[in-house]
Amino acid sequence: MTFNDDTTKKTISVYPELNGNLQTLFVKEYYNEEIVPILFKYEFLK
Repeated sequence: MTFNDDTTKKTISVYPELNGNLQTLFVKEYYNEEIVPILFKYEFLK
């Protein structure tokens, strides 16, 4: 959960731990959907 501070033009995190956990989930999902199939295709993972 974030909001923009109009005076400093910065994004402020209300729950920084939650935002970090969500970012981790998004990166993990991207890795599993986009990168892992390529690694198996070229046999970098077996």
